[in-house]
Amino acid sequence: MNIKKTIKDNGWTLESLRAKMQEIEGREVKQSSMSRIVNSANPTVETLQRLADAMQISICSFFENDQQGASLICPHCGKPIALHVDKQ
Repeated sequence: MNIKKTIKDNGWTLESLRAKMQEIEGREVKQSSMSRIVNSANPTVETLQRLADAMQISICSFFENDQQGASLICPHCGKPIALHVDKQ
């Protein structure tokens, strides 16, 4: 999963995305927080959803074209987590 690439591929810069998140959430999003978010190896689902909401994309976009296959690992057992998306 490459958050920076997904952001860039959808026409956003980190600064423009940060501004949009501030607008939507009604609170400050610090530049250092954005840096931590996009460089995180294991972002939370909530964090990915915040980014997706701001960009008006599906959270699944972060997992499309993932060259490494399943990139989510269970923190408890260490096994890969399989994702399945039903397109309705």
